[in-house]
Amino acid sequence: MPGMKPRFTIRDLFWLMAVLALSLGWWLHYRKMQASITRLQNAAPMVSIQDDRIEKGMHYDAVEY
Repeated sequence: MPGMKPRFTIRDLFWLMAVLALSLGWWLHYRKMQASITRLQNAAPMVSIQDDRIEKGMHYDAVEY
């Protein structure tokens, strides 16, 4: 209909703000998790495969009874 303007109530604005807040919270959490994953993937290993303790543990795992 010509000349009709959309009407927004306080309730409509509340729902808009709620959706925006949830979206922003999800986006911030997603970015934080992505940063954590990248940091962990790029971190140096705590123990080298060449470590003697690893070799000793592998030796005990290979023993047959």
